[in-house]
This record gives sequence, C-alpha cells and structure tokens, in this order.
Amino acid sequence: FRDLGRTCDAAAQIVETCAGEGVTVDRIGMCLDWSMGYPRDRRADGLRGTGVLLDGPEDFARLTASAPAAMHFGDFMLGFPAALENTCWALAAGATAIGNLGQYFTFRLPGDADDLAATRATVEALGLIAAQPVPVLVHSNLDDGFAAVFEDLTTALGFAMIEKHIVSDLVGAAFTVCYGHHFTDPLTRIAFLQALNQVCEGVPGSQVYGATVLYQGGAAANFASMSSYLLADILAQRLAPSGHAVNPVPVTENSRIPDVAEVIDAQLHLGRLSELADGYLPLLDRQA
Repeated sequence: FRDLGRTCDAAAQIVETCAGEGVTVDRIGMCLDWSMGYPRDRRADGLRGTGVLLDGPEDFARLTASAPAAMHFGDFMLGFPAALENTCWALAAGATAIGNLGQYFTFRLPGDADDLAATRATVEALGLIAAQPVPVLVHSNLDDGFAAVFEDLTTALGFAMIEKHIVSDLVGAAFTVCYGHHFTDPLTRIAFLQALNQVCEGVPGSQVYGATVLYQGGAAANFASMSSYLLADILAQRLAPSGHAVNPVPVTENSRIPDVAEVIDAQLHLGRLSELADGYLPLLDRQA
C-alpha cells in the first residue's frame, strides 16, 4: 500500500492470521514505489506510483520489524541511481535479500537518462552486499530483464548465468533468481527450476512468482489459474528443493491492488494445496 503504516499493519495481520490457520508465511516480497529509484533529494518533485515509499533507514527498519517473516526488498532497489543509499538502509534494517537486478537492464525512470549514475550506484551497492559479514542474496527477477523477450528458455537460463557471472564471479556476492510471471506451462516451470538449481547450486532461491499472465477472468476463474501454477511449483520444490518461496498472487492482482483479506485467501489456498500435492507426485515423469 502507499501508506507505510497500513503496509506494516497488513504484513503483521497476514502473517498472524495465516499462522492461526496453520499456514506459515516465510518471506514477504516487497514491491516499493518506483520513485524509490531516485535519490531521496530528488523524490519530492517526481511522480509517484502506487507502491510504498520509504524515506529513510527508520522506515526500512519499521517495515522489516513489522512481521516475523523475512522481508525481501525487491523492486526499485538495485539498478537505479538510488541503489547505494537504498541498499545501505535495507542492510541496516537486517534485510538478507535485495533486488531487483533484472530491472537494471530494461527499466528506466521518467526524466532520468543517466545510465552511468545508475550503473555506478548499482556496482557500489553490489560491492557493499558482497562485503557483509553474513550472506546477503542479490536477487534478480528474470521476467523483468532481457530474458522476458527471449523465445526459448535455454536463452533465458543463459542470461541468468550472465547475471550470476557479474554478481558472483566479478563482485563476489551470492546471486539468486526469481522467475514465473510469464511461465504458463507446468512442465517448463518445473524444468526451469531444475536447471536453475544447477546454475545457482548451493544458494537458496528468492521466490517463484505466480504466473500473472494467466489471470484473464474474474476471481473464480483466476483461482483455477492460481491452482495450475502453484501445483507445479509445489511439486517442483518436492522434487528438487531450492529454497524458493512459492508465491500465490491474489486473484485481483490484474485489476487493482489486492486487499489484506485477498492476500490471506491466496496464502490459505496455497497451504491447503500443499497438503494435497503429494498425491500427484507418483504421476510425474521426471524424465520428460
């Protein structure tokens, strides 16, 4: 939500309500407002989006402490002119997963054409992450980068290898990959995870994102789409655990910002589906 207080209250309510139903929320993926990509002294005069805006280290700390789940700072952190200051604040708040490197390659802020400033800030932020005394994941959403326009998953996997080379081999930080928005086929969702496990061996994943392009109807129809991608992702984790959090996207995502109850419904849907999924494992032909 745009309001920080409402966002913190929502995080606490979601985790607490789900826990009361026996469902654990392990990780909260936070999509910040895109204006967070500007340095703080330039935000006041810029355009606002629909996400939450964090004005300083205290806001990052407040958000991280709002619920007993790992706070993942995803969009509009790395890849933009404010990458270094945002990363400093996220690290000070205890964040251990910071993204989204994929946006560096394809996202641009309105009125900002200084690629050098964004690159400099991002490289410095990556170096700071690599220098931490505890492992901190550099997260990239493949679907936000060049990989989204490739026509085959082999090339998409190759781009993940390029990003890993930059982050791990050149900078020395741990690299993790998120994917899923555009992965509509259950077979390729499972196969791609197994391939990623080889590329990112030994590093836990961030999250497998829901296939939002499947949401093409009302709530009832979208719940069917949710079940389709979630079942594949649950089974993929059973077959080859990677540490990726399975992400059930609320069914209203394509039409408006989901409310708290709809986020909870999606989590409880995932929880029940997880209990039922093992019955499908004997039907899977992993050789295929």
